[in-house]
Amino acid sequence: MKALPLLLSICVVAAVLGQPAEERRRYEDGMRHLQLAAGSAEQNHDAEALHHLEQAEKLLPPSAQLYEMLGEAYLKTGDSRSVQFLRKAVELNPTDSGWENLSHALAANRQFEEAVRLFSQQVASQPQNSFFHLLLGEAYWNTAGYRRALAHFQQAAILNPNSARAHFGVGYSQQLLGNLPAATKSLQATLQIEPGHLLANLAMGHVLLAAGRSEEAVQFLRNYADKTPQNVDVRLTLAQIHIDRGQLSDALAELLHAQQLNPEEKRVHYLLGRLYTASGRLDLAAGQFARFSSLEAEEMQQKRLVRNVPYLKK
Repeated sequence: MKALPLLLSICVVAAVLGQPAEERRRYEDGMRHLQLAAGSAEQNHDAEALHHLEQAEKLLPPSAQLYEMLGEAYLKTGDSRSVQFLRKAVELNPTDSGWENLSHALAANRQFEEAVRLFSQQVASQPQNSFFHLLLGEAYWNTAGYRRALAHFQQAAILNPNSARAHFGVGYSQQLLGNLPAATKSLQATLQIEPGHLLANLAMGHVLLAAGRSEEAVQFLRNYADKTPQNVDVRLTLAQIHIDRGQLSDALAELLHAQQLNPEEKRVHYLLGRLYTASGRLDLAAGQFARFSSLEAEEMQQKRLVRNVPYLKK
């Protein structure tokens, strides 16, 4: 409820400026619901907070702050009305945070083409605004239009050379488009500005791996793994690198962690099989490969079941 203090001051001022009694009561009731919404939000009671915000919206005059709070609440609860209210908020007060929230709502509701249309308009009206190039690049990204996304990320980086977000967009786009030297250069620029940028660390690790520089890749992947302890994929990638480099104790530590996170992940058992083979423990390797084969067979059977029984499809 970050906008509550400002909204509170607006409503209090309005209430004491000689408004009719009925109007004052509406303000008071609206403010009561806002305060209840704030309390519910602090306790992570999202449904209750949303209910009180909806009541406040019926009682209080139009306000960008109130629309933004309501839109954010709808976004948090997965309600498509988030787009409607966040759009109202930027129409009344077009702040960067408001546009950012609207872009998140459009993406969450898979309104990707609408995001492209909307942010194309903003870029056309403000071509020197790096922020709108970023939002348009991300909108194109969500439609898999990576070359168009790249062009806008590059423009954002030119307009704002200190934007880690812009350089990351360039680097990740170049990575997906297969231009590894360009991807490396932009990801390095990202990490120079923001060394702790998680996704840039992950992307740099994979770019270096693809370039055959596995020893250098490990540190970037480790940076990501340390900040995302529940991520199985990055630990499997690290384990595979360690196995390939003969660092079996390091690989085992990663695989045991991954197995603890997801005992039914078939890749854990395959890599454990490889590790035990490399260390000469063939009986343990056979058991892990057998478990891998069993999980893979179960997965294939499930895929056949879903394919052959349409009503099971999501």
